[in-house]
Amino acid sequence: TILVAKQFKLPYQFENKTAVIALSSAILVGVGAGFFPALRASKLDPVKALRGE
Repeated sequence: TILVAKQFKLPYQFENKTAVIALSSAILVGVGAGFFPALRASKLDPVKALRGE
């Protein structure tokens, strides 16, 4: 981004708010993508899960 801004002589602005929003979104998506399948898997009987459906 910085290289493109320099090449086209555009101002480069970095706001902490944008970084916080991006990081928070990534954490929420990661937790959601990991938590719900893990919750579902924790309710399965291990023997049945290994045996198949």
